[in-house]
Amino acid sequence: MANTDIFPSFNKPWLKPGFYLFWVVLSLLQANFTQLLPDEAYYWTWSQHLAWGYFDHPPAIAAFIMPGYLLFKSELGARLLTVFSTTAFIYILERLINPRQLIVYYASILSIGILHFYGFMTVPDTPLLLFSATFFYLYRQYLNKPGTALALLLSINITLLLLSKYHGILVVFFTVLSHLALLKTARFWLIALVSGLLFVPHVLWQYQHGFPSIVFQLFKRAHEQYSIELTLSYLGTLLVFFGPVVGTVLMYNAFKYKPTDLFDKAMKYNLAGVIIFFTLMTFKGRVEINWVIIVLIPLLYLGYKQLAENKGYHKLLRVTLLPTLLLILIVRIFMVYDFLPQKWQFENDFHGYKSWAGTVKEHAAGRPVLFMNSYQYASEYEFYTGDPTFTLNNMMGRKDQYYIWNLENQWQGRDVFLVPN
Repeated sequence: MANTDIFPSFNKPWLKPGFYLFWVVLSLLQANFTQLLPDEAYYWTWSQHLAWGYFDHPPAIAAFIMPGYLLFKSELGARLLTVFSTTAFIYILERLINPRQLIVYYASILSIGILHFYGFMTVPDTPLLLFSATFFYLYRQYLNKPGTALALLLSINITLLLLSKYHGILVVFFTVLSHLALLKTARFWLIALVSGLLFVPHVLWQYQHGFPSIVFQLFKRAHEQYSIELTLSYLGTLLVFFGPVVGTVLMYNAFKYKPTDLFDKAMKYNLAGVIIFFTLMTFKGRVEINWVIIVLIPLLYLGYKQLAENKGYHKLLRVTLLPTLLLILIVRIFMVYDFLPQKWQFENDFHGYKSWAGTVKEHAAGRPVLFMNSYQYASEYEFYTGDPTFTLNNMMGRKDQYYIWNLENQWQGRDVFLVPN
């Protein structure tokens, strides 16, 4: 068989450890030198008040942040587990795909721009990606040799999936839909029972606090009157999100791939099912593109299997990899250091929070600092100053985790420095 490696000289024993070392070191450097984004700071505040639930999301992201921050009181600490989690995700996906040519797999990974940024950003999608990958890994073993031990591991995994993000249930739903015979087995109902029992602490937290997440997600989140622009915007952004070049090719070929077994079928159902589900959600309002991040697994798995021996795909990687990495490197550097000339400046979430927090604290002159309608600014201020704060909401704002904590009472009757929205 002809050699179809895109970089034959790279097929060395050190390729695998070299790739993962490169990925971890690059992600750690980015995590350390990039200021915390507003949502990351918000999730960091959750880690300072560990609980079984939070207003916006389940609690896994808080648990992800806490251990690293105990080691390093910095951006690196808040992101430490994210770096290793995303690295583990890439490795588990490699085990699922079992690529004959590692260089083709690694080049594909490096060509998916969004993975570079999920490699260090601490958001709920981080545990969602990890536990989606481990779910598929366990499910394939379960298909090959079902047993009680695997059933219990799947139960734990499903619980962790749901504790990461609620729409993690889509992974389970479309997997079961791809193999309805599972419903006839006792082990399936054992998995459902154990997962439900393990999820009870979160349900109790929701009950004790008036089901804030459900009320917000289903009834309070802003809705828009439907227009075709909502759907077209979602579908267009979807291609850019996973691309713009290699990801689009992988997406197209993932849909072309014909499943050869039940596991392939589960991947195909998840790929199509998640995309269709959120397409339907556009009739309700704008879909945030990161909601479909779990599509990344079947996209890479099926797309790679379709293209593994395709010389045209190898040529595409050879042509686009370096320009893609150069563009990503420029964005990475910009996230750390704003090098743009003044006339090209634009509003972004990457810079200035540390100095801004110091300026606000200086002007506060020893008074407690509170914020109006901005849990993000409150979180950034607390992270970079270490001072407790709070956010007040008027009719223009929305409730958030600070509302549940109800910290306002400690400042009643005191002079405060209020930062308006």
